[in-house]
Amino acid sequence: MSCQPARVMQSLFVHLTAHQSLVRAGTDFLAVTAAAGWSFFRVCAGRGYLMTDPSPKEIAPGDLIVIPAAAKVSLRASQLGDMRLCHFGVCPEQLTGFFTAGEQRALNTLISNPRHLTRVIPQDDAVAREHAELCRLRLGDPGVLVRSAMLSVAVRALRDILTQVPNAPASARGAEEKLAALAARLPESELLRRSAGELARECGCSERHLRRLFVERFGASLLQRQIEWRIEQAKKLLLDTDAKIIDVAGQCGFRSLGQFNHIFKQLTRLSPGAWRTAFALTKARYGRRHPPLCPRLATHLRLAA
Repeated sequence: MSCQPARVMQSLFVHLTAHQSLVRAGTDFLAVTAAAGWSFFRVCAGRGYLMTDPSPKEIAPGDLIVIPAAAKVSLRASQLGDMRLCHFGVCPEQLTGFFTAGEQRALNTLISNPRHLTRVIPQDDAVAREHAELCRLRLGDPGVLVRSAMLSVAVRALRDILTQVPNAPASARGAEEKLAALAARLPESELLRRSAGELARECGCSERHLRRLFVERFGASLLQRQIEWRIEQAKKLLLDTDAKIIDVAGQCGFRSLGQFNHIFKQLTRLSPGAWRTAFALTKARYGRRHPPLCPRLATHLRLAA
């Protein structure tokens, strides 16, 4: 009779923040990603299994496990000893100035594509070795250096997806081709700053036709994506500054505080003030006190046997 896992624990997903977890021998670690986030786990010590159907995959020290958005994946430590993990999360929707609109679309489309499942990158792969270098960074290293290293690992691990984004055509003729060229060339934040009229003029078509093309290409209206983007900018201001909520609303392009409160609550189920309080507590607990990267100090999360 096989020994059942003694305990299961959910991983903490925080954008561009590294964590460590110790999984006791014979127990499971449940890695749960955010709805739009990707998780990257490195086995630092010990051995275990990625629990997949129809049979588990063995994971060894140095292996990198890539877990797509909205996934729930179990990592089981071997019965022979504990397994130590170093992991971090990346949420592309919080990087609208980094990914182009086309790259965002590719990453979002992948979520519902069963062909791209959780996968293991072996320890001798260049990306896995790069994650190993990330784990060797010291606590005193500048935070921007650590975050840049995380982004580098994430982008290289997802390169097979991102390379599916077509390059801008050399000479785009039709409105659809011109919109595709803009999406391939511009960061999503820059694309969404433009009005329907501006985009229509650049694409050489009417505003009505532009809006239809935008929905066909991105699966949502231009206005809807602009509102979502403004709310994401508002979240950053609420979390990273002490600005008044009415000032945040104005900086993010909302006409009134009432409109901002209504839309924010529609998308997040919390008022701006409640959201700031809830996530400020999370940041104070996990973000500002950056946990040590493996294998220098005690682990950040621990499973009792």
